[in-house]
Amino acid sequence: MLRPQDTATRETKRLDGRWPFVLDPDGVGRSEGWFAGPLKDARVMPVPASFNDIAADASVHDYVGDVWYQRVVRVPRGWDGQRIVLHFESATHRATVWVGSDRLRLAGLAARCGATVALLDDGFQHWRLERDVDLVVVDEAVGLGNGHLLPRGPLREPAWALGRATVLWVRAAESPVTVPWPERVPRVRARHGPRDLVAPGGEVHPPDALRGRRVVAFAGIGRPSAFRATLEGLGAEVVGFGAFADHHRFADEELRALERQASAAGAWLVTTEKDAVRCPEGAPVHVLRLGVDVVEGQEHLDRLLPGSPAP
Repeated sequence: MLRPQDTATRETKRLDGRWPFVLDPDGVGRSEGWFAGPLKDARVMPVPASFNDIAADASVHDYVGDVWYQRVVRVPRGWDGQRIVLHFESATHRATVWVGSDRLRLAGLAARCGATVALLDDGFQHWRLERDVDLVVVDEAVGLGNGHLLPRGPLREPAWALGRATVLWVRAAESPVTVPWPERVPRVRARHGPRDLVAPGGEVHPPDALRGRRVVAFAGIGRPSAFRATLEGLGAEVVGFGAFADHHRFADEELRALERQASAAGAWLVTTEKDAVRCPEGAPVHVLRLGVDVVEGQEHLDRLLPGSPAP
């Protein structure tokens, strides 16, 4: 996640906290001017968090539709006359996700329904669909592995295929391995690191809340060991760790077993943001969220995404 950073010419103010919150099942809030004053009959909801995961009331827990959050903000006196930007993270409203095996057909359907952008995961080899940008992610810590194609190695195409990428997104590592980078393809180098820790109740803590804390952790990502290393780097004592296959959907019994292990060890149960959405509802897990800081190549992003705010 790219986000604004404090610099000599930019100051940021986080708006995390407990916000007034109401449902708008009839979608009338805008026409009735709910934004003009305090929300009526509002409950308090932690931000950032998913209200569906926080509320025990089924009418909120299972709700799908418009909602309203409200926050009164005091603007620092030193900001008077300055340009002020509101930056939202993980706020997707009324997005349509097209699901199916024929991506070309789905893109056509989406375009006919008004979509102007098609974003594909694992689309580099999908040649049937014409594209404007090919962005390929490479992790410096592992590079291209042993350089061989599946099943002997991790690659879907030979290394020289990187030459047709529009831009390479390089995940920075402390000890990068050698990668045969194509000469004419620009690279954006970014550092991924812990941003905050979200408790089961929605409270947001800094990552160093894990320092000295006993944890039982689990992850179903590409390299679970990297998550363990991150926790240990934050000073956590990892007393148990469950490594699952990428995209693993956790069953109730699996989570109960992990909960029992954590309880017996007097430890927090911790997972990644990606894994948290695949856990059973209400799972009492702490979620370590990562942030992304671009360290090289911001100008290439600016060229590809004109008008986007700088991180």
